[in-house]
Amino acid sequence: MVVRNNKITDLEYGIIIQRGDYAEIIGNRIQNIDTHGIVVINGQHTRIVGNEIKEAGAFGIWACDYDGECLYNTLSKNFIGMVLCRVNEGSFEISGKLDGANSSANGWRVALNESTDSFIGYAVDDGAFNNYLFGNGASGNDLYDIDFWFDTHDNVLVQGPVNDPLLIHLCGTNNRTRGDFTLSDDSCDM
Repeated sequence: MVVRNNKITDLEYGIIIQRGDYAEIIGNRIQNIDTHGIVVINGQHTRIVGNEIKEAGAFGIWACDYDGECLYNTLSKNFIGMVLCRVNEGSFEISGKLDGANSSANGWRVALNESTDSFIGYAVDDGAFNNYLFGNGASGNDLYDIDFWFDTHDNVLVQGPVNDPLLIHLCGTNNRTRGDFTLSDDSCDM
């Protein structure tokens, strides 16, 4: 499945992938969405490339399942620009049945995206593991630019030199960072 070069505005959701392995979401402009811009509930090897998502009430991009790529997306004025986690069972009604993700985000490559003017730029949550975040930009976010939550593990963040280092909240187990950033001194106690 390919969703390419669409303009999607003024809806409850932008694009939802459910059981769509190898889906490609490329070059779409998604704006003024009530809840989520792009959601991958279940869809292994999904590619989300070059989309612009602005003013989603909750998440600009919500990525779950295995081995996806999220590259060159521009996210602005969302509650959370991008979240790698798991859609809880019963969160979405798909074809008349309440459904959720089989797995949290695992093995995603998230690179060269830009997330601005949101509450949190990027969040890694709900058991997300083995994800690789590289060279993502963020600015003007209210709380953190990148937030690794308590129950995440074995994720890697690599940041190159930037004018204003990103503010990172680093919790979880064996989440590793390398590069130019500022670590938040907020507690990781639950």
